[in-house]
Amino acid sequence: METPGPLHPPTPHRVSSNDGGYKYQLVEHLQTRVTEELAHAWVEEDKDALPLQRRLESLYESAQLPSEETITAWLRSYANYDFEHENWKEIPPRPSIENELYSPTVSLLNDIISEFHQSEQEEGGIVLKRRLARDTHRTCVPHNAEDAKEKTLHSQPDISILLTGGCATPSADFPLSILYSDIGEVYDNKLNPTFGKAERAQMAVYAREIFVQQPHRIFVRVNIITPNFIRVLHFDRGGCYYSQPIDYHTKEGAVFFVKLVLLGSAFDEALIGFDTSIYWENNIRRMKVIPPQIYDKEARKWRKNEANVPYIFDVEPKPIFARRTIRSRATVCWRATYEGVSYVIKDYWRGDGRVYESEILQDLVGIAGIGQMLFYENDRFSVTGLRGFSDGEAMKHDGIPSSDGPATVTNRFLMRIVVVEYGGTLETAVCPHQFLCAVRDIVKGHRAATLRLAEEKRVLQSDISLLNLRLAYDKPDECGVIIDWDLAKRMARLIAGTGEALDFRTGTQIYQSVRVLRGDDQRLLHIEPIDDLESIYYVMCQVLLEYGEDGKALASPSLFQAWLKSPDNENLAKLKDLFLKDDLNLSVTRFPQDANLLFSAMWGLHEFLRERIFAITKATHFLRPVPLPTYHPDRAETEYDRFLSPIEQAIADLEQQGAAGPYSRPSRANITLDFAPNDIPSNRYKRKQPDFPVDESPSKRQSTSASHTSQRPTRTKKTVNYHEPDTSEEETLVSEKPKPLAERLKYEQKRSLKGKGKQA
Repeated sequence: METPGPLHPPTPHRVSSNDGGYKYQLVEHLQTRVTEELAHAWVEEDKDALPLQRRLESLYESAQLPSEETITAWLRSYANYDFEHENWKEIPPRPSIENELYSPTVSLLNDIISEFHQSEQEEGGIVLKRRLARDTHRTCVPHNAEDAKEKTLHSQPDISILLTGGCATPSADFPLSILYSDIGEVYDNKLNPTFGKAERAQMAVYAREIFVQQPHRIFVRVNIITPNFIRVLHFDRGGCYYSQPIDYHTKEGAVFFVKLVLLGSAFDEALIGFDTSIYWENNIRRMKVIPPQIYDKEARKWRKNEANVPYIFDVEPKPIFARRTIRSRATVCWRATYEGVSYVIKDYWRGDGRVYESEILQDLVGIAGIGQMLFYENDRFSVTGLRGFSDGEAMKHDGIPSSDGPATVTNRFLMRIVVVEYGGTLETAVCPHQFLCAVRDIVKGHRAATLRLAEEKRVLQSDISLLNLRLAYDKPDECGVIIDWDLAKRMARLIAGTGEALDFRTGTQIYQSVRVLRGDDQRLLHIEPIDDLESIYYVMCQVLLEYGEDGKALASPSLFQAWLKSPDNENLAKLKDLFLKDDLNLSVTRFPQDANLLFSAMWGLHEFLRERIFAITKATHFLRPVPLPTYHPDRAETEYDRFLSPIEQAIADLEQQGAAGPYSRPSRANITLDFAPNDIPSNRYKRKQPDFPVDESPSKRQSTSASHTSQRPTRTKKTVNYHEPDTSEEETLVSEKPKPLAERLKYEQKRSLKGKGKQA
């Protein structure tokens, strides 16, 4: 039996800036959402030990960058630093507006980058990488298209460190117009070191968009720079870890400032925050995977990769899915090929205390109806490791602990899973027979996972959604599979009431069962397989009732649109309760030629699940509650049989009419490149003409601000305490939906005519 986990949910569900297809009219709306997402996720470095500053110093020392002695010698000779009076001469001490800070700050950054030979990296006379600071305070840098409700969102970071080549972009040329995919770090000028709610929201949006447009970033630094101080904000999948204000004019502070600039413009992209296992080579994006184990199909065993053999995959330029959040599992799915075979590589940040998806998929190997794993890499990075915290050290946020949030930030670990590539989601089925066969095989695979394994290995998927149920083509007895098991829960722990038993609100909200949405109501016991079956039913409803005959979502208002707009879990639970208790009064629109047969199957499922809802109602009755029966595998077996019965009857009826498989895999739809165009090889895509000169070289300028030295007030070292109420979440994996093809529709029409001919 598996050791019980923590007695509290490891990652309680909160607001996410990528919840349920949420769109934004204005950047201010996004700022509000990100503020809510990052509640209880701001960690201030200790005022005495200054661990974040020490961490950055340590990171710098571990790299092949100029020594502190070299930096000090340059400061002595640099015309625009007064070594004796400890003063960057061109930085105005008392500017009246931020505008006065942009130009001198950009000049200083570029002088540092140029002086220490980080403007260009060459090899054999060929430029491989470039780095440059640009004033972008008047540049509308576009956000990703997926977030826009109508028009594309834009924001304007004051100063951007641009980077090209290597892990960042396929070309060493500077971009023709700036995107967040080109930005390594941000320096934002402020008149004073205030660090309140507005500043946090603004900086978080910059960091979020860098994460979105650079999906292989593991952390992002955003720096707030004032006339006297600089504050470093380290964003990662745990939230934000921020420094005390640092006086960057003192000798010690000036050396630190130079090191910070060199870290943010380093040719080693790991120092900037990239996952360097994902890189560009000859205009092709590649990924290096070194699995600890390899599955031996003949022996049906996982064997250790003794020699640490690397596997190099060719990866498509844009992920097929990337979660648009900061604090989250931050799931990214890449389509990749190895020796001509297509796979999907999934990177995500596992919350501390959650089971390993790789362990679950090892247990599920060979089971039909379950997505199969090829390779894995566990715990590649951790939030605590990136921040320099020791193992087990608590990351205490600066907010006030409450019932809405824990006292500490949850640690996360970067995981990598390589799985077989399956087909589209269920609405892309070419006919009702394929659709129902896929659902049948998915339910059978689900039953095998929860009931047919050894007791300690039984597992509940717990994250059923439209995008986690896929079509399958490679086996004659497998038309559909369940993918994404990173939120799965061991049945033994659910029954024992430990670990994930209390972790209800994870997954995709609109597909969750009424019982899951009711949360930690102890009268309803733990979640069971029937809760996932209820979620599968909601997916079926969405496909059959909310998609048209062409396989596209209907434009008119719908049941699921109403559920999406539900303000909270309690209200959504009431809507679903009413839906299941009422008669099924909606029309089948996806396959209208077989509407009656499909409606009959759906009605059978509806009636079965209605019994569950009435039982929940009785169990929560105020005066005369009738307890739910405790979980038993035999009862679960009966529930699976009852759920499968109307589906199998419909399949038999269709086959009697002449419908049959197997179904061939459709040709892959072209990927729509709707964000981060700079990630795309330059020989295939063009961008606009430059909106700034790209051949400007920073120069050593004599000070033009002699008066600044005399005007600068005497400074004393100080720290600032800011405690703003803040706001985070847990979410679900989804993948890009292949577009329906014309061939599918032709097949449907042909099959329909054939069926009508037989009936005649």
